[in-house]
Amino acid sequence: MSLRNLSIAPRAALGFGLVALLVILLGMFSLLQMSEMRKQSAAVDSNWLPSVMALGELSQDSQRLRALTLRMLVSQDAATVQASLRTVEELRAKLGQAEANYEKLISSDEERALYERFKQAKTGYLGEQEKITAFVRQDDFEQAKGVMGGTINQHADDISRALTALAALNRSGAADAATQSIAVFESARVWGIVMMLVAALITVALAMLLTRS
Repeated sequence: MSLRNLSIAPRAALGFGLVALLVILLGMFSLLQMSEMRKQSAAVDSNWLPSVMALGELSQDSQRLRALTLRMLVSQDAATVQASLRTVEELRAKLGQAEANYEKLISSDEERALYERFKQAKTGYLGEQEKITAFVRQDDFEQAKGVMGGTINQHADDISRALTALAALNRSGAADAATQSIAVFESARVWGIVMMLVAALITVALAMLLTRS
């Protein structure tokens, strides 16, 4: 059926309906691309960035615990030792809390494997550190120094390596998410421009067709 056989109202409705359909399609495409960019941004905000911050806290608490343990052996002043012992207990509690916070953010098998390495090293370190603390409480610094010369340093080094690897993994994930977001934005911009031009050309063609009819 030719457009000429239709009255002006149906012809106008058909033309404007097609234009409206083009606008809707363009809007749906834009929303889809925005949703993908939001997804990548949310991954950085809700996972990668909190993971890096939690790992920083774990690293800081681990290093402070190691330093205070050494301090107890170097400075044998009673007041200093007691203050160090209290701080050590606080740090052990903080370390456990930071560990619990980070564990909720693990998002891949690779990250889980690295985290298990950290936990194994941390368990070994805290076990030896507890022995040192017990000897210090008994004023048996020679025995405490003997423990310090054992495997505790290897455990501490393993903790540092595991945390470094975890931090690198999360920074890489954040960088990949940011790169993906930029790629989606560039793709959306190009396709948005193309679709707007196509929509404009089709609108002009419909207007000319409607006018001639």
